[in-house]
Amino acid sequence: AAVRYALAAIKNVGRAAMGQVVAERDDSGPFSGLYDFCRRLDSRVINKRQMENLVRAGAFDAFNANRKQTFDGLETFLRRAQAEAEERRSGQFGLFRGEGKQAEERPRLPETLDWRPMERLREEFNAIGFFFSAHPLDSYEKNLKRLKVRSIAEILEEGCGGSVNMAGIVQENKERTSAKGSRYAFVTLSDASGVYEITVFSELLSQAREIMQPGQSLFICAAVQFEGDQPRFTAHSLKPLDRVVVAAAAGMRIVVESESPLGSLQGLLGRQERGKGRILLTARTAAGLGVEIELADSYAVTPELLLEVKALPGVVEVGEI
Repeated sequence: AAVRYALAAIKNVGRAAMGQVVAERDDSGPFSGLYDFCRRLDSRVINKRQMENLVRAGAFDAFNANRKQTFDGLETFLRRAQAEAEERRSGQFGLFRGEGKQAEERPRLPETLDWRPMERLREEFNAIGFFFSAHPLDSYEKNLKRLKVRSIAEILEEGCGGSVNMAGIVQENKERTSAKGSRYAFVTLSDASGVYEITVFSELLSQAREIMQPGQSLFICAAVQFEGDQPRFTAHSLKPLDRVVVAAAAGMRIVVESESPLGSLQGLLGRQERGKGRILLTARTAAGLGVEIELADSYAVTPELLLEVKALPGVVEVGEI
């Protein structure tokens, strides 16, 4: 199963540019890679800004899964492709370099690590306008249950008013002034099941304004009232979700099948804040047996740490305790 999303709907890309991409592919066949894409499409058809958002959205993942590497090398590829196009137009291309030399001189992508998992999702969100390949709250699942957080889908299904714990990623924050001169805000958030809006009144707004920024993960205690089948949320308290999760997290279990990821894991944990979270490391043998040890130190086990450990080559499995 797969979810398809129109490339023309990506921010700042547009239908005209993608129409040209389809026409070129129909005329000359599939694109063989990023440089082939750049050299076959004139910069007047698709520009750097459009290309950057295609990279952020994952449109070139089939050529290279490391989006940051593609993003960082994009300018060089576009500049070289434009120079090649100018040579072809001037008639100098065939005179001074042959096809063999052209292939040898194609630019290489820079050596760089991919965006960290949460950063990769933020870049994707900035390009598309919502989280597409995953949602940042997916990594909070066990902790959200521990904190008795209700998703927007669950609240709508239950249809009951009262107090509720919620979590969400801030998408938009609109402040207003009431007729009496007090400030309040409508904050749009998303969780893994949908998008919702909460109202934050003046006293809480003045306390929490700094953490109500787009991209921020929040833990929300709110009151919900239903008007028909539509809920209205009023925030009673707002806290950074990571801070609440760290206090609630028991720890994480990591499974490896060799020593290869241990150096990277040690470096990653060395940069992590200390906390209450236990780290259980299981070394799985060729026979399928597992030897589990508990690391001496405890750490702040955040969802971002879980994602980063999971991305380490050689790590077989990661999960919350």
